[in-house]
Amino acid sequence: MATTISKPATLVGKGIRRQEDPRLITGTAVYVDDIKMPGMHHAAIVRSPHAAARIAGINTEAALAHPGVVAVFTGADVKNLGAVPCASSLPGLRVPHHHLLAQDRVYYTGHPVAVVVATDRYVAADAASLVEVQYDPQPAVADPEKALAAGAPAVHPQWPDNTSFTFHQEGGDTGQAFRDAEIVVKQRITSQRLIPTSIETRGVVAEWRPGEKSLTMFTSTQIPHLVRTLVAGILGMPENHLRVITPEVGGGFGSKLNVYAEEALMCYIAKEIGKPVKWVESRRENFQATIHGRGHVDYYELAAKRDGTMLGLKLKLIQDLGAYHQLLTPAIPYLLATKVPHFLGRASLEMKHAQQAVTDFEPGVRYRALALGEGAAGASQASDYVLCLLGTARAQAQFDHAAATRTYQQLLDIWKNADPDFIPAQEARRELAALSAPAKN
Repeated sequence: MATTISKPATLVGKGIRRQEDPRLITGTAVYVDDIKMPGMHHAAIVRSPHAAARIAGINTEAALAHPGVVAVFTGADVKNLGAVPCASSLPGLRVPHHHLLAQDRVYYTGHPVAVVVATDRYVAADAASLVEVQYDPQPAVADPEKALAAGAPAVHPQWPDNTSFTFHQEGGDTGQAFRDAEIVVKQRITSQRLIPTSIETRGVVAEWRPGEKSLTMFTSTQIPHLVRTLVAGILGMPENHLRVITPEVGGGFGSKLNVYAEEALMCYIAKEIGKPVKWVESRRENFQATIHGRGHVDYYELAAKRDGTMLGLKLKLIQDLGAYHQLLTPAIPYLLATKVPHFLGRASLEMKHAQQAVTDFEPGVRYRALALGEGAAGASQASDYVLCLLGTARAQAQFDHAAATRTYQQLLDIWKNADPDFIPAQEARRELAALSAPAKN
């Protein structure tokens, strides 16, 4: 019996009709800020203008006296609730206890200090400016390398230093690789912090139903099921008494793959005042309080042959974690160590020293293929520098060597088929290597 094998259909390079597009392009989609409920109140958050400061006192009288204001909450109101959760479990990891609202000090610009609740969003914002917070500014540190230096300002005074976690990892025989090397390059490569600026900022609507003893929360999250589990834990309530609904997310890029203090705060406030509460992040808050991405300082030592073969890599990685840990904040450097080898063929790898530094910044977490971009950029820059030293004739050898691994080759085939500019781009890369090559004496 004859068997006919047909080539499977591929979606690469083809237009795909998306089911969600009609409502998005006709303006009929529902976002968090579109949700309206009878008796809805609005929240505005008072945030620290300082990167590091002690809180000497908070006066809420003027805000409470403002017409339309129904409540003001401070750290004292939520100190017995759970902390913002960190899901990473690494041996020796230090995790700061991050309250929903600051207690006696703030440790990053944008740290939430108080919440004003009013019958109108603009009234809440006006009243928030009437909350008087007495700050005692302290030295701050924003550079991860300086944060690790002896005598650096302490982000968390209860810790002996600003190191949250250190680890070492090896694969292959890097010692032999460097002994066999004909050329060794050393390079400091940075991957700067960035802000995942989605079109729609974060937002939360929470409603408490006393008869059912249940909460309903609308939140622009990428992980509604995990938010339900963890927010219920923060509030100390049964998980089946909390319903989480995600309308249109409005973009996330990984920044909405976390459990934020504001989600638990709005649930707590809705229960306290017995009214639905809405909070929608301003763009300034988005820059200050939504997680950041990247933030690496990496030291590469790359061993190679003169034919372009990459033999081994020694990598010292310093990660700027920010002031507290979100779900996967401490896992990023570890994940990077697993991704770098894919860009260097079968080269041996030694993670000489990976340090995670806390700084007076918003946490850095996953953003657009976390660790993959940093690993690709670092390994590519280091290997390109090898090419510059070897000259343009070696560029093809390096390219062939990188493509020798199956994983890389699969990616290569996809891009060749999907992007007609892929091959010309590789040719341009080789020409750039030639132009950057040092003059030969």
